[in-house]
Amino acid sequence: MNKKLTLFLYFITVALAFSQEKGTVITGSVMSEKGLPIDNVIVGIEGKNIVTFSDKDGYFSLKKVKQTKFNLIFTRLGYKKMVKAVDLENQPSSEFNIVLIEDVVAIDEVVITGKSNSTTVEESGFAVQSIDLEVFKNSTIDMNQVLNRTSGVRIRESGGVGSDYNFSLNGLSDYRVRFFVDDIPTDYLGDAYKLNNFPVNLIDRVDVYKGVVPVDLGADALGGAVNIIPTETLDSYLDASYSYGSFNTHRLAVNSQYRHEKSGFTVRPKLFYNFSNNNYTMYDMEVYVDKEWKTVDVERFHDDFMSYTAMLEGGFTQVKWADDLIIGHSFTRTEDDAQTDFYGNPRGEVRSEEDSHITTLKYSKSNLLDDRMSVKLFAVYNTRNFISIDTTSNRYNWLGEVTRVTNDNSAELFNQKTLYEFEQKTFIYRGNVKYKLFENHTINANYIGYQVERQGENRLGTPENEPFRTPNKLRKNIFGISYNAHLMSNRLNLNVALKNYHFYMYTRNAKYLKDHSVEIEDLETTKSEMGYAISGRYFILPQLLIKSSFERGYRLPEPVEVFGDGLAIYANPELQPEATYNLNFGFNYNPSFGKNKLKTGVNFFRRDVDNFTFRESFIRGSRYENILSVLIYGYELDLEWQWNNRLFWNANISRQYVLNNEKVDATGDESRVYRDQLPNTPYLFGNLGASYSLLPSKKVGLLLSYNLNYVHEFFLGYESIAQGGEKNIIPTQLLHNVGITASTKDNRYNISLESKNIFNALAFDNFNIQKPGRAFYMKVRYFLR
Repeated sequence: MNKKLTLFLYFITVALAFSQEKGTVITGSVMSEKGLPIDNVIVGIEGKNIVTFSDKDGYFSLKKVKQTKFNLIFTRLGYKKMVKAVDLENQPSSEFNIVLIEDVVAIDEVVITGKSNSTTVEESGFAVQSIDLEVFKNSTIDMNQVLNRTSGVRIRESGGVGSDYNFSLNGLSDYRVRFFVDDIPTDYLGDAYKLNNFPVNLIDRVDVYKGVVPVDLGADALGGAVNIIPTETLDSYLDASYSYGSFNTHRLAVNSQYRHEKSGFTVRPKLFYNFSNNNYTMYDMEVYVDKEWKTVDVERFHDDFMSYTAMLEGGFTQVKWADDLIIGHSFTRTEDDAQTDFYGNPRGEVRSEEDSHITTLKYSKSNLLDDRMSVKLFAVYNTRNFISIDTTSNRYNWLGEVTRVTNDNSAELFNQKTLYEFEQKTFIYRGNVKYKLFENHTINANYIGYQVERQGENRLGTPENEPFRTPNKLRKNIFGISYNAHLMSNRLNLNVALKNYHFYMYTRNAKYLKDHSVEIEDLETTKSEMGYAISGRYFILPQLLIKSSFERGYRLPEPVEVFGDGLAIYANPELQPEATYNLNFGFNYNPSFGKNKLKTGVNFFRRDVDNFTFRESFIRGSRYENILSVLIYGYELDLEWQWNNRLFWNANISRQYVLNNEKVDATGDESRVYRDQLPNTPYLFGNLGASYSLLPSKKVGLLLSYNLNYVHEFFLGYESIAQGGEKNIIPTQLLHNVGITASTKDNRYNISLESKNIFNALAFDNFNIQKPGRAFYMKVRYFLR
């Protein structure tokens, strides 16, 4: 990576940006009818090539204006076009405050205009996709399925509803990708905040950052981040839905808000519930019956999953002394049967349970210090109780037949029977301050701190020095500061950032693998790193922009990676932070042709990762190691087409090369797999989707939808060292989903029917573990505002 060349090009761009012609400066702000700022409004002079965009505060500035009489044009998707006649000779000021009127289009017209914040995010210098979830709120799909249709994202599930999954973004997965809900990190908040438990009805949009992550999120994300933005409005509303489908699957979601207009007092009750037996058929399974192996179709058993979350928030919104002051508390619970072990073999009694109490406090205020400063604060306290039950001597086959093992203390999953329980207390706090130094130049400072304390025990015959019997501690602090500039009438945007990463961990009685034997030791470790990032975007035309971002980033080890889990994962105090050089370059082209709209995006990416963390397995356990240097590069292409406000079509394809970049193996010899694709890693996948509106002018409209998901086959091991016929593969996956939704004109009453995997294709995300076949679902939704 030629870092010096990259930085030089950026600084040349900045220097050129300050070379501007003189002329009258036209300024002002654009607001909605409710008094809220509207960003990304195109502001231009009729008949002239002078264009700018309003920022997040609705502010705009037009420079180099030499005329005295002209028409200002204001356009924005979702709002009616406005023309303002200007006569500078007879007007006392060149500053204008504009109010735009909403131009709302019903959902049955298949218009995806995107929220104003969504468009702003995508038009930043970061490689980011912002997904508006309005069109999905009548669907039965969960957040995993929504994101799995996004370019660069591949989510590999081990089963049905609530199953474990692996989230990969541009070839980087596991802890390298961070997750947030309204800027609040969810990595330590428990299973109820997993993506496949989160209903789309609660969400306004999802921002998927690829590679470089903005300072605001304060994350040690190596591969990117996913930020879920809940529904935010000043209106009172009720959004309730229930769905039922195959495998006895039930989903309930209630999202509501009451706001008193005069006082700003706001209450938000929320509830969501998921349950499924996950008893789908698995085909051509090998079962040992009557002293011989047979191939049979079996019904999956012991795979029930249940989760629910009850949440209540209250406080004040859009009052003089605060934009938001919200206090909330939620209780979550999950119950999960473990159907298979790590290798896809059946299990019949292993299960886990988890409870969490989460208390949050959020405060934000903008327009401080003469509209120069804004402040955002939050604090989260979570108490999480988890228990894993693996105590049986029974062994199961895929027919559900039981064989009892006598005089054996081993269990189904672990080497010994366990009734393992832990309590984890987490405190997360964050402060963010943005200050406008002068026109179009802003500095942003963000600090986030984590304090995690875990204490647990195996209650079946544990010794005094058992791991985690005494509290173990993690402290993580990330400070970032960025400088943001909008130049050349807002056509150019540059962002430069520094991040400091620091963490401290201490544990008593860690289970530690030393000299091929297991020992119990007290372990302590401290790490500190400094990273930097630079990003920029430039509008060549109002419909065409180019963008690029570069980063030296780090990911700090997680507690389970350094200290293990006290059961099957051994501690490794020598584990080093992962480090990467991230580079993205791409462009977006979004022209309109009357009622027809085209949206295109191309992103090229490269990741050079050092100290790549990999979980190495042994006969009786595993341990995280820094064993690989990895090179990742590739591209992704997005296309969307909207025709006559009735047909919406989209497609994307992702090609990624995830290569072992170690020239020398662990023995010091030349590596046989240098520049080989990493094993068990998808590298080519894509999606195709279409929606068409019937009866758009009737009281009840119909929306037809179709989605195709494709994943090319990939190898379980390194391709170059496997023997001809012994190469295990995860086969090509091609799934078709269809649906129909009926909605009233005001969108109050909605009913959807959907079929997933309609052709009942065999589907594998992981080796030898089948996913559900054909399934049918129905969802009813009531929305009142």
